Amino acid sequence: MWNGKLRPDVILLDLYMLIMDGIEASRFISEAYPDTRIIILTSFSDRSHIVPALQAGVIGRGVLRGLPNAA
Repeated sequence: MWNGKLRPDVILLDLYMLIMDGIEASRFISEAYPDTRIIILTSFSDRSHIVPALQAGVIGRGVLRGLPNAA
């Protein structure tokens, strides 16, 4: 969990996380720490996931392909 003491330059996030999703986390981080840049790594490539992430403050994305399903 983010404790607010660290001030990283870049954060890598997945869109799917257990406590809060990556979009909600990006929104929080962007508002609380505007100098921190956020990049998402995700298996989602459709606009319905990417556009909200960009609107939440994400500056870039990497699409993960061919990884084994953890579920």
